[in-house]
Amino acid sequence: MDRSGRRDVPHDSTGRTSRGDPDRSVLLPDLDGARRRSRPASSPPVEPWKLPTELVSDLVSADVGRRQRVCDLIADDTASPATQEYVDRLAEGPWWYWILEAQWPAVVESSGMRAIHALDTSGGLLIMSEHGDAVAFDPISPTGVWQLLTMILPGDHEVAFGGATGSGA
Repeated sequence: MDRSGRRDVPHDSTGRTSRGDPDRSVLLPDLDGARRRSRPASSPPVEPWKLPTELVSDLVSADVGRRQRVCDLIADDTASPATQEYVDRLAEGPWWYWILEAQWPAVVESSGMRAIHALDTSGGLLIMSEHGDAVAFDPISPTGVWQLLTMILPGDHEVAFGGATGSGA
């Protein structure tokens, strides 16, 4: 067990323990220790920013050079040290770009699809949304993401069977 109360448990790619291979280990919290208080994670302290749509693919590119060029543009355009630190982390990695999409049969009142796009780094989460010819990047907490997940689902008026009462005829 280390100072943070974690213990080293070797494992393989299936999640089973893999004894004897130090390159395949994970630190787990010590669940036998005292009950830890949890507190909600907050949004990263970065300023929201907008980026031209055509630069988004470079920002989330696996190519470090392309990603670094866009991160430099963002950093040059802000006076916020927190935002500059965030884009440095994004440039260096690790980072994840993820999309959650919900689809249902379209009706007149609905396109039949909603999606959440997020940028996730060790510095926190940013939610992405379209704003004309740009994409806005806004800080969001994990709790905020969960709230968005509940709102991504269609309402009754958006699905083909929304007004059905199931008369059984």
